[in-house]
Amino acid sequence: MSKAITRHYSLITLLFVFLFVLYLLPVVLLQEDAYIFILDNLDGEFSWRVALAEYGMLFDYDANIDAIMNGLPRSMLPGGANLTWSLFYFFKPLTAYSINYVAIHTVAFVGMFVLLKRYFLREEKLHWVAVGTAFCFAILPFHPMFGLATAGLPLVLFAFINLYYRKHLVISYALILLFGLYSALVLIGALIVGILFAAWLFLLFKSRQWHVHLLLGGVLLLLTYLLVEHHFIYTFFLDDAFISHRSE
Repeated sequence: MSKAITRHYSLITLLFVFLFVLYLLPVVLLQEDAYIFILDNLDGEFSWRVALAEYGMLFDYDANIDAIMNGLPRSMLPGGANLTWSLFYFFKPLTAYSINYVAIHTVAFVGMFVLLKRYFLREEKLHWVAVGTAFCFAILPFHPMFGLATAGLPLVLFAFINLYYRKHLVISYALILLFGLYSALVLIGALIVGILFAAWLFLLFKSRQWHVHLLLGGVLLLLTYLLVEHHFIYTFFLDDAFISHRSE
C-alpha cells in the first residue's frame, strides 16, 4: 500500500476520532451544566446508586434501604463489585455519571472498530466503513446506568472470537472479566452465557473438538457474574423468608 493511501486512511480515522471526542466533550467539560438524557434518569437506576453511596451500604448486603420502596433489601440490587455501582461510592454522583458515560461510549467505539477490522472488514479499502460504523455505534444513546450491557457487546464478541482462534488469550480473558464486572447478569449476562454454551455445544458436535479456551471464557464470564451477584441469587432463589415486592 502506498504512503498516500495510508495517510488517507489515517486522516479518516483521525476525523472520526475527533468527532467522537467532540461528542464527549460537553459531559467532560460542563460537568453539572451538561445536558443528560432525562428519559434514562427519571427511573430509580441513578437515585439507587446515589442512595447506596450516601448510606454506605454498597457492600452491606444484609441491610434494608429505607429510602427505596420503604425498605428494599440491599441484596436485591446489583453487587458492589459491579463497576456501574462502585463508581458512585468513590466519586460524587455527577462525576461518577460522567466517568461512566465516557467509559461506555469509548468502549463501544474501540470495541466495534477492532471487531470489524480484525474479523469482518479487513480489507484496507473498507477501513473508512469500519471506523465510520464504530463512530455511529459509539454515539448511540446507551443507558449509562446499564454499563456495557449493550455498548460492550462488540468488544466481548471480539474476545470470544479470539478465544475460538486461540489468539491474544490474556487480553481476551481480561476483556471478558471486564465485561462481567461492567454489565449485569439480569440484563444481558444470562442471555450471553446461554448463547455461548449453546454455540460451544454446536461446535463440539460439529468439529469433535473441545475448544477449551472458548469454554473457559464462558466459565470465566459465568463465574464473574456469580461472584458479583451471589447475594442477589441467594436471596431470590434460596431465601424462603424473602417476599418479592411484586407479590400480591
